[in-house]
Order: sequence, then structure tokens, then C-alpha cells
Amino acid sequence: MEDYDFNRQYHPRKANVVADALSRKSHGVLASLAFEDWNRLATNESFNLQCYEDSYKACVFNIVATPTLIQLVKQGQWHDEELGEVWNQLQSGEQIEGWQIILEGFLLQKGKLVVPNDLDLRDAVLYEAHCSKFSIHPGSTKMYMDLKRQNWWRGMKRDIANFVAKYAICKQVKANH
Repeated sequence: MEDYDFNRQYHPRKANVVADALSRKSHGVLASLAFEDWNRLATNESFNLQCYEDSYKACVFNIVATPTLIQLVKQGQWHDEELGEVWNQLQSGEQIEGWQIILEGFLLQKGKLVVPNDLDLRDAVLYEAHCSKFSIHPGSTKMYMDLKRQNWWRGMKRDIANFVAKYAICKQVKANH
């Protein structure tokens, strides 16, 4: 969003004559599914749904907790052999130019989070930087400039260029100069 100039304007409910569906919803309403004999449906087991029922209501839910991307990077740092050596040297009190361990347990290189040599993890970082709702499919140069502010790994620029080249929609939208 930092690349765009925009103004946010508030319209009171009465003045908002062209209101959309979201502005008409009352606050604090929880959307829910209600159906009869829900506990007899075979889909409960196939979707790993949990069920709760009392005399007034029935709830069907599924809660999944997954580690955040930064936690996955931290775990990956511990399993990477090369980073493990750097980690051990720093833990033993040895000073290595540009490398440090911060209190949260992350390994940094020149103040940037080190992403380990794990293709799946790097693809997850690249996917988040390219396809998330906040990034809007930047080109490889913009994506590299954004990622290099906080992350580091060997061959990062090449990996970003290869990743962006996989998306045909990005090639169609970007004009050649």
C-alpha cells in the first residue's frame, strides 16, 4: 500500500446513500450455519469438524493453529547445517562479521532475517511476498527491493526472478519498455 496515494473518507450511515452490503451489516453479528439433524451428516467426519449443542443453539467449528512464517524460518534455521555452524560459533562467543543472534532466537545477517536453504520455506516466503493480499503481484525488481529490506539468503535475486517468471498473469499485465 505504500506505493499508492489514497484518501480515506468517512460517510455517516445516513449520508451513505450508495451503501454496499458490508456497510449495512450490524456490528457483532456472528454468521453461522443452522441445519436440522446436523450430527447425522457424514460430512462432519470428513472435514474434521467439532460439534457443540445445547437447548438454544448448535455450533459446528474447526480450529486449526499453524505456525507463522517467521516461526517456520526460525525452526528452519536450526535444521540448516550451514546456519547451524554459524549458530554454534556465535553461541560459543566467537564474533563473525555481520552475523548475530537476537533475543527471540533468530539468526540475522547484517540485521536481516536469514532464510535457511529450504526450497519449500523459501517458496513460502516468496509466495507471501508476491501473492498475498497486501503485495498485489509486484514485479521481480520491486519484490526484491521489498524482501531485501528484512530478509537475506544466497541467490535471493535469482530465486525471486525465477519465482515471478512462473506467473503468466504477471507477464501479461506488465508492459515491456
